[in-house]
Amino acid sequence: MCIFISPLNIASIHDKHRTNNDSYTGNGIFTGGLRQAIAALEQREEGVHPRDFKFIFNNVKWSPGALEQEILEGRWDVVKMPPEMVLEQLDVGGCQHE
Repeated sequence: MCIFISPLNIASIHDKHRTNNDSYTGNGIFTGGLRQAIAALEQREEGVHPRDFKFIFNNVKWSPGALEQEILEGRWDVVKMPPEMVLEQLDVGGCQHE
């Protein structure tokens, strides 16, 4: 069962455990800590850059166990990718962080 979350839903993924609000998803990738990520960027915290995060807008979430069931049913292909590839950012202009 797929659950659509409101258009204001924003998810973040990153490769460093930064706060207690982070969740480790595996293969070096964390989710969560959105407010802390935004605060670190706004405060220009040393060693923190916008390219350290990927922000995903208007995403879809599943109820517990639903995605796993869909994978077992063959609805999804699961691939293992290096964290660098998952977090790769395309330079499309716009946000500048000096």
